[in-house]
Amino acid sequence: MSFVEPIKDHDAATKKFREFWDISRSEQFGDVARISLFDDRRKWNGADLLILQEVSNLVRVSDADKRMAEFANVRH
Repeated sequence: MSFVEPIKDHDAATKKFREFWDISRSEQFGDVARISLFDDRRKWNGADLLILQEVSNLVRVSDADKRMAEFANVRH
């Protein structure tokens, strides 16, 4: 099981950070993978990506197929 969330902009990054922070502290879901999927074709504020990296695995859209397969293999 994983939580995969698309991140489209700064507002989404800060919202998902808060949600993933809460999930990471949960006894029920603390060990569940948290994945932030972001479009690497657009310019990102480095701070947004850094905070997401604190609470989730960052996955670029351009690498999504490969990375999602890696996460699926780790979980099984």
